[in-house]
Amino acid sequence: MSDRQGRVRVAGTGYDHTIFGFRGANEPAPFVLPDGKELVVTPIVVLQRFHIDAKPPFAVPGMLARPWPDIGTATQREVGLHDGLRRVLDAFDEAEAAATFVVEADALPHLPDMRKRLAASPHGIVAGGRHAVGLHGSHLTEEEEAGIIAVVKTELEAFFGREVAGWRSPYNAQSASTLSLLARNGFSYCGDLNNDERPYMLDAGGQSLWAVSMPHTTSDLHNIEISKQTAEDFFLAQLRGIDWLLDSSERRPIVYPLVLHPWIVGVPHRIAALASFLRDVASRRRAAFWSTDQLVAACRR
Repeated sequence: MSDRQGRVRVAGTGYDHTIFGFRGANEPAPFVLPDGKELVVTPIVVLQRFHIDAKPPFAVPGMLARPWPDIGTATQREVGLHDGLRRVLDAFDEAEAAATFVVEADALPHLPDMRKRLAASPHGIVAGGRHAVGLHGSHLTEEEEAGIIAVVKTELEAFFGREVAGWRSPYNAQSASTLSLLARNGFSYCGDLNNDERPYMLDAGGQSLWAVSMPHTTSDLHNIEISKQTAEDFFLAQLRGIDWLLDSSERRPIVYPLVLHPWIVGVPHRIAALASFLRDVASRRRAAFWSTDQLVAACRR
């Protein structure tokens, strides 16, 4: 707004919606880290199922892009549910690092041998939708989307034998109804909104839902697969970012979310870079690994 002299006049702080309220950068964090820790890394490992005959309703990165049937790419992606996932789990176990596994429901038939390792404490399980190209958006009716969310939650909880409290839509894509449907189906947090690395509260159709950052733009999919960065350069950049935040940032505590895909970083020529990165972070005495379940639990205290 401006006055008669053309000077800008700020009417107040806020947004043009009521999904979440204004928060200043210097406001206290909604959680406390124990034992003198100042930064928590939240690795988010996305387990995707690609159907060779499925087409996304709109373009997103990392799809099966060659002429149909793209058997070569489809089978390469399944490495992320078998050998690639085993290598990633081994790397996290070696570093004694907690992780969050975003699991798509159609990936479950590929995971019976991994069930106990994925569900073991301190790892977290987050629902990742139906399958990789089962995107949410205005092409779905509210009834269709509600059915998908309910069935996915039921199938994952039956498979892992534990509550699944978090949701991340395939490629963070949402409809106007997604947040309220998640709250209605008993989810307590969502990883689709990435405007703040710290968790914050959403108003999901009159119900509360935590927003937990699980961003695409800093992921291996964006930087290694799409932008063609090497795994070594990618993880070195992550480590330098963590060190810079520990040394220079005045905002404490710090959350550092990192989204990974086993079909990218779990292959033989990249797994050593991931394992080295995890060991390096574990050696930082002011840093810790948390699952997003642990992060949300700390916010609720």
